[in-house]
Amino acid sequence: MRVLAGLSLLQDVIVGVHFTEWNALSHVLDAMVRTKTAASWGIDDDACATFEDGQFKRALGGSVYEIQMTDFQTQTYRMIEYRSS
Repeated sequence: MRVLAGLSLLQDVIVGVHFTEWNALSHVLDAMVRTKTAASWGIDDDACATFEDGQFKRALGGSVYEIQMTDFQTQTYRMIEYRSS
């Protein structure tokens, strides 16, 4: 796992690419805990997440996952899967 600065298109968010293909949930959760970042997005290889004014609008192609850390100490989180419509 590497935590790198992104393009600054979104603030205070971790993005996990190749999310399902790399089985990246545990890595994304570790990065969230390490950086104390409460929000993240997992994006599958064939997916695109669209945002407008910093707000998620829709998934295109494959699945996009919204992950919210609810307790950093216990790594409790909630995850929502969005599929293209």
